[in-house]
Amino acid sequence: MQQSEATPDELKAEIRKLRRDIATLKMENEFLGKASAFFAAKQQNKNCLS
Repeated sequence: MQQSEATPDELKAEIRKLRRDIATLKMENEFLGKASAFFAAKQQNKNCLS
């Protein structure tokens, strides 16, 4: 979509979609960070036991 051709309603819809996408990506990023920490801790515990 080119900005010069978009109507104000189309721009508002695009902004809403992008904000939802950003919120989803932030949640996924937080989840992946927690999963990384979990598996890193698990691996560290495994190495300590060896």
